[in-house]
Amino acid sequence: MRTFLEMLHITTKREKTRATLCAAIGARRVIEFYYHGGYRTVEPFCLGVVIPGDADNESLICYQVGGFSDLREAAGWKLYRASEMENIEITPPTFPGDRPGYNPEGVRIGQKEGRHGKAVKVWDKREYKNLDDSVELGTRNIKVALRRLRKFAREGAQTELDLDDTVKSTASHGYLDIKMVAERRNKVKLLV
Repeated sequence: MRTFLEMLHITTKREKTRATLCAAIGARRVIEFYYHGGYRTVEPFCLGVVIPGDADNESLICYQVGGFSDLREAAGWKLYRASEMENIEITPPTFPGDRPGYNPEGVRIGQKEGRHGKAVKVWDKREYKNLDDSVELGTRNIKVALRRLRKFAREGAQTELDLDDTVKSTASHGYLDIKMVAERRNKVKLLV
């Protein structure tokens, strides 16, 4: 378990990283940082959270112009987790603005051009269908839509028997080791 000082240091580092990246994005300044085995030089475009509610998933969408890369090509659109970036420095050079392929609603990571090439990751891909106004919205359609929205999570007191974990734990310890798990509940709230 982390101590209070360790948690304070993590929060301070996160805030400092966020402030530095936001300053670079606002001023359209090139940044350099160390990430997974090498220094990278990038043009930062957008800082956001990949999974809502998890601050450790704050990530930077940027265009890499030089430095080390895990992919075959150093230049191109990349996504970096902010908590894993080290030695972030804002450099004097600026960049003019948007690059080809930049769209605030979705960026194709690891692809030069065209939609038929293979992207390493399609960031925040959105697929919407046009509303069909000829179809009547009935209770069945609402039930189907709500079923698709359901998101179950285990929360609260551990009241249900976890059979798989109990068997596994009993086999490894040599004695009966009962494991309990919290009840699964629907986490989606719908306001109509």
